[in-house]
Amino acid sequence: TWQTPVPTNGDSASLSEIATLIVDRITSDLKQSFAEDTPTQTKVIHHDATTKFPAIRIKPNLLITSPPYLTRLDYIKNHLSEIALLNEIQNFDIDHLRNHMIGTPTVPKHLSNFEDLGEIATTLLHNISEHSSYASKRYYMPFYRNYFAMLKDSIKQTVAQLASHSYGIYVVQQSRYKDIIVDLPGIIVELLSYHCSKVQVIDSFPVGPTLATLNPKHNRSHSTRLYESIVYFEINKDGKQKGAPKFGSNQ
Repeated sequence: TWQTPVPTNGDSASLSEIATLIVDRITSDLKQSFAEDTPTQTKVIHHDATTKFPAIRIKPNLLITSPPYLTRLDYIKNHLSEIALLNEIQNFDIDHLRNHMIGTPTVPKHLSNFEDLGEIATTLLHNISEHSSYASKRYYMPFYRNYFAMLKDSIKQTVAQLASHSYGIYVVQQSRYKDIIVDLPGIIVELLSYHCSKVQVIDSFPVGPTLATLNPKHNRSHSTRLYESIVYFEINKDGKQKGAPKFGSNQ
């Protein structure tokens, strides 16, 4: 729960009180969405985005998403408390989640299809495989390959669910493997280009300090700035022109 403080003339609720109210509201919405025969304005779908989605009567025309970054974070193990809370609504198997999570560090034995990942991803995988660092070819290259393959499947299945005229954004961040820049925004652009009529990076922001860069042993030769980018796409399945929203650095 994020809270932006605002100036007030009188007493205001404490951060913990505000956070509790927001979490209670979110939990109530989730319970209501999973309850049977409960009319709601929001539909929550629990689904593996790398596989075919359930049938949706009214297809959405907007997608805003940010897939797991390529930083080898174990999102499942780092969010066990949140998963425990969600288990009150729907049961999850931890091992299954870890093995099927995009960006999982476990590298399952059943790797996804890794063909046609685009020029940037293919070149990156070759460079990682040939890197002199320990386990580059044995572990890190399969890890990156699996990430890109699962991301490709996710993009294919998600875009297929959008309306004929639709648009959206992916918020993604560059990362680094040793001395190699991992241009995830560029890879996203190539993967989206297979399915969309227009794809472009509309804005980028320098990535601030991380735990890695704060480490005194961090390699200072890695001076190249990394960027977080907003990748915008449009879908126009019947070829007709239709207006799209305007985005800028302040929107």
